[in-house]
Amino acid sequence: HNLPLAPEPDFLAFIDSDTPLSQKLREKWLYQLARQKDWANFSRHYRNSADINLQCFAQLANYNEGKTQEAFAAARVLWLSGDSQPTACNILFNLMLKADNFDEHLINQRIILALDKRNLGLARFLLKQYKQPRLKDEQLLTAIYQNPSRISLLEPGELHDFFYLFGLKRMVSINMAQALKHWQSPKTKQFLSEAQQQAFLTHLALYKAMRNHEDAALWFAKIKPVFYNEILLDWQIRLALKRQEWEQVENLVNHLQDKDKPCWQYWLARALEMRGELAKAREIYFSIAKNRHYYGFLSSMRLNKTPSFENESPVNNMAVLKPYQAFTDNIKELYNRKQSLQASRLLNDFISELPKLDKSALVYWIANELQWHDKSVYLSNNEDLNNQLTLRFPVIYRETIYQYAKNYRVSPEFIYAIIRQESGFRDDVVSPAGARGLMQVMPNTATVVAKRERIAYGDKNQLFSSQKNINIGVAYLKQLTSRYDNHPVLIAAAYNAGPSQVNYWLKNHPPKEMDIWIDTLPWHETRNYLKNIIAFYAVYQYRLQQKPDLHSFMKPL
Repeated sequence: HNLPLAPEPDFLAFIDSDTPLSQKLREKWLYQLARQKDWANFSRHYRNSADINLQCFAQLANYNEGKTQEAFAAARVLWLSGDSQPTACNILFNLMLKADNFDEHLINQRIILALDKRNLGLARFLLKQYKQPRLKDEQLLTAIYQNPSRISLLEPGELHDFFYLFGLKRMVSINMAQALKHWQSPKTKQFLSEAQQQAFLTHLALYKAMRNHEDAALWFAKIKPVFYNEILLDWQIRLALKRQEWEQVENLVNHLQDKDKPCWQYWLARALEMRGELAKAREIYFSIAKNRHYYGFLSSMRLNKTPSFENESPVNNMAVLKPYQAFTDNIKELYNRKQSLQASRLLNDFISELPKLDKSALVYWIANELQWHDKSVYLSNNEDLNNQLTLRFPVIYRETIYQYAKNYRVSPEFIYAIIRQESGFRDDVVSPAGARGLMQVMPNTATVVAKRERIAYGDKNQLFSSQKNINIGVAYLKQLTSRYDNHPVLIAAAYNAGPSQVNYWLKNHPPKEMDIWIDTLPWHETRNYLKNIIAFYAVYQYRLQQKPDLHSFMKPL
């Protein structure tokens, strides 16, 4: 916040080192130099960065120092993206576009990338960047977006094959029968190259696999091996899982580049088990079960053995923090004065420099001295502290949680798992959708639940009260429990994606076995959500000194 205008040698030496904090400070200072247009110092201290803004500023620095060719060569790499780029990049791109020797084929290439990403806004903007703006094409593309069947009116022309492909893909989700009719028309074969036809088949096969269409496998079969990618292979495996085609699952997993990931190793073991190769399956299950994660816990269930809980005790010797007392006193004062955002930023920077022992002691102090549990959860989520379960999975709000668990007949460990996943114990957090507090309750949901359960509730800001939030959140879980016959997977899925979406999945994607159902849901976010809830539930059973048991999650409907 107080970056120097005339830095001392000590400051420059610090930012030129390789520690996480020096890198963060260097990049903040580079932003200041860019605002000041101090390009000489920017170039002197810039290092390769993942920050695209800084990458573009670096080329603006080159341009302003007369290194035009070098700047534009790097700009071309940044330009060739289907995503909209930050402001600094647009300044750089404008300079490149105005250059006398600019190759307008680069605009074509970026429009193609934008259409592939369904970034209509960028594609329309780019059509106006030619020296002779292509306004008719911009209107045509907009018309195709609004009504994809207008691709039938397209005449041959530059980029019109990509307009055609864009419209044909869009038609799949709007009118499947019409899309298939257009696919079979002679015009499609005339307009689209083989690569474009294969791109459409890829889009169609994935769409059908995600929605469990009966003919999905037929469309996968039309894609030539040279056009295959990992996403296709991923969903072909999930389609085979839905249909319990275990030989196909085994064969496809062995073709994956990342087949050693726990997910795919688990499904390889499941395929081997179902095909009677029990010894091979058990060997893989034993390897996965050593780890504390969703697939490790499922593997333990398949082996009928107790799950593995790697658990380290945190450092509770506060003498370790004595050298940092000025810093911890400052953090405590800021936190007590409700300046938690400033305290949080200081902690994020400071802890990145600490060795494991000191890091553990500091997070223990935050959790126990300050009772700032959401911050201790956040700071312990790293490789060093990964196994310090008392920090990562705190048992707090115990009286409130047990009270409502008993009142609404929802297990405490399930409530803890939901809170841990939804908010990480931040009682003041608001999601982009407007969900609030510990259990991320939507205000509209709170109103309906409170009325039905006769809970005193009048204002959405009450959802920042831990007691009120847990009361309404657990009451909502109870309503979902009644609706979904006490099946925790369906309850959690509905809590995340909404009951109407879960009802749609149950109708169009009926579960045979719950582990298969979870891994073949079309929404990546809900798949990961359910896996986290199940893993967190097991950890909280362990933390609450219960015997870990996940059979209720895997029971068939």
